[in-house]
Amino acid sequence: VQDFTGVIDIYPPSERKGFFTRGEFQITNDHQLFAEYHLQRNDITFAVSETPTVPINGPLIYPANGAFYPAPFVAANGQTITPTGPLVFTWRLKPLGRRTDLIETKEQRLVVGAQGVLAGWDYNTAFSHSESNAKDNYVDGYVSENRLRAIVQTGQINVFSSAALPQSQIDLLAPAKILEKVREATTKVDTFDARTSKELWQMAAGPMALAVGAETRKEKLQDANAPVLNTGDVLGGAGNFQDQNASRRVTGVFGELNIPILKSLEAQFAVRYDKYSDFGNTTNPKVAIRWTPVKQILVRSSYSTGFRAPTLSDLFYPQFNGNTAGSHSDPIRCPGGTPIGGFVNSTEECEIQFTNVSGGNPNLKPEKSHQWTIGVVWEPSNIVSLGADFWSIHRKDSISTIGDGTIFDQYAVLDPVTANGYFNRAARNATGGCVTDLPGNPATPANVPCSIVSVVQTQANLGNFNVTGIDLSGTMRFPATDYGRISLKAEGTYFISYNYQQAKDSDYIQNVGILTTDNGAITRWRHYATLNWSMGPWGASIAQNFVLGYQDDTSLGNPPRRVGSYETYDIQGTWAGWKGFSLNAGIRNVFDRDPPASANSQNFQVGYDPRYTDPRGRTYYANLKYAFK
Repeated sequence: VQDFTGVIDIYPPSERKGFFTRGEFQITNDHQLFAEYHLQRNDITFAVSETPTVPINGPLIYPANGAFYPAPFVAANGQTITPTGPLVFTWRLKPLGRRTDLIETKEQRLVVGAQGVLAGWDYNTAFSHSESNAKDNYVDGYVSENRLRAIVQTGQINVFSSAALPQSQIDLLAPAKILEKVREATTKVDTFDARTSKELWQMAAGPMALAVGAETRKEKLQDANAPVLNTGDVLGGAGNFQDQNASRRVTGVFGELNIPILKSLEAQFAVRYDKYSDFGNTTNPKVAIRWTPVKQILVRSSYSTGFRAPTLSDLFYPQFNGNTAGSHSDPIRCPGGTPIGGFVNSTEECEIQFTNVSGGNPNLKPEKSHQWTIGVVWEPSNIVSLGADFWSIHRKDSISTIGDGTIFDQYAVLDPVTANGYFNRAARNATGGCVTDLPGNPATPANVPCSIVSVVQTQANLGNFNVTGIDLSGTMRFPATDYGRISLKAEGTYFISYNYQQAKDSDYIQNVGILTTDNGAITRWRHYATLNWSMGPWGASIAQNFVLGYQDDTSLGNPPRRVGSYETYDIQGTWAGWKGFSLNAGIRNVFDRDPPASANSQNFQVGYDPRYTDPRGRTYYANLKYAFK
C-alpha cells in the first residue's frame, strides 16, 4: 500500500517579489492626471507523490525474457497471460522522484487616467491594462509514457524489487523524465471606464446627488501547451491538453441616485446594465435606505440582484484527466469493495482513486442571484459602537464542480451505471467484451456494465444556494491617557442557514456546522477580535482568530465525530517615527496551535482540513514601508 499523501507538500516553498508606483500631475486646480503601475512575480515549487503507472495506451508489460523476470513466483502463483509469458505490472516510480512543478507567475497592471471637476461635475476616467502570465515547468518526477514503455521493454529494470534500485538502473530510467516548460497561459484585460457625479439640487432634507458611468472591457485568454501535453504523453497525467484561445467584450452603463427624503431618511436607487458578447445582456437594480430615528441609532437596508457570467477559464480551460480526491469502488463491479466475477480487476476498480475529467465547460450558463440585508448600528456614546446586519442570499445555476463523494455515495445509489451522467464507462469490443478487459481475464458478461473509465467533474451549473446569516461588529475606543490610547474591535459572522442543491431540482442539503464533500464545512460562527494600543509613533495589537468546530466528514464510512474549534492568537508591533517610514513586525499563531484533526479527504491532505486552518504553525514576519511625495 502506498501512502501517497505522506509525500505531498503541506505548504510549498515560494518566492514573491512586487513593485508598485503611482504618480500624479496637477494640470490646473480642477484637473489632474495620474498613473500607477503594479508588478508582482511569484515562483512556487510544489511536489506530489511519485508517478503511478496508470498508462493511457494500455497496461505496462514486462517481457518474458527480461533479466529480472520472477520465474519462481510465476510458477507458484500463475499469471493472467500465459504461465511463462510477459507480465502486466503496476508500479510507483519512486526511483525518479516526486512529481515536481515550478510555477512562475507574473502579474502586472497599468492605469492611466484623469480626474477633476468639469462644468460642476466631478469626473474620473481611466484606461487600465491587466495581464497575468503563468508558466508550468516540470522539474522532476514526470515521465513520458512512450519513453518509459520502451525502457521497460529492454528487461533491464527490476520493476519487482521492493528495495531501492541501483544507480545503474536509475540512470537507464532517467531519459524517460520530462524536464521542460510544458504549459504557458496568459490572460489580458483592457478596460476603459468613465464616471461622473454631481449634487443636482438642494432639497428640504439635503442635496439630491446623481452618479453615472460607463465601462467597456476586452478579456482574452491564451493557453499554449508543449507537444508532450498535446499528445497526452505523460504517464499518469492529465491526457491530451489542447491549446485554447478565447476572448469576450463586455460593455456596461450604470447610474445611482441618492435622495434625502427626510432629515433622518435617505434612499438610494441604482441600476447597472451589462452586455456580454457571449451571454447577452442583463440589468440589475439596487435599492437601499438609511434611517436615523435618533442620533444614536442607524438603520440600513438594501435589496439587489446579481449576475455572474462564467469566466473564460470556466468555459475554455482545457479538460484534463486527474484523480478523484478520495478512494472509491465501482458500485456495480465491486459493490462494497468486493469484486464480482473473474473479469473485475480489483486493483483498478476497488477502493482506488478513479481517473476523473476536470476543466472547463463551454455549455455553462450564468449565475443569477438576489440578496437583501437589514441592519442596525447603535452608538450610545463616543466610546461604544455596536452593529448587527442580517443578510440573505439566493443564487441559482451556481458554477462549481461536484465532489466525487457525492457522485459515488449518492448519485451512484440512484443510477449505478452512469451516476446521473457523471460516470464514463468503457465501450464494448467486437467480441462482446469490454475494451478495458485485461488479457487472460474472462470477458465482461453482456449483462454487466463495463468498467468506469473516468468520473466527470468539469465545471457545471449546480442547483440553488440559499444562505442567511448575521454579521456582528463592535468597537470600544477608550479615552487617551498618558500611557496611550486603547481600543477593542471585534467582527464576526453567524450562519443561520446554508442550504444548497447538488444539482437542479435535487433535495437541499443543510451545510451549517457540517463538512460535505461538495462544499466543505460552513462553520456556524467565526470571529476576529483585536486589542490595539497606540502612543505617538508606536503601536501594538493582539488579535484572536476563532472558528467554531463542526461535524466531520462521514462520506467514506468514518464514524461521526466533531472537528474541534480552531483558535489562534497574533501579536504585532508598529513604529512610524520617521517621515514616510513605517515598520511593523509580528508573530502569527503565537502559541503554535496545530490544526484540529479532520477526516477530510477532498484536498489530497489527510489529518486536517487546509481550507479552514493554517498548517504553518508559529510564523514570524516583518515589513518596512517608505512613501514619498
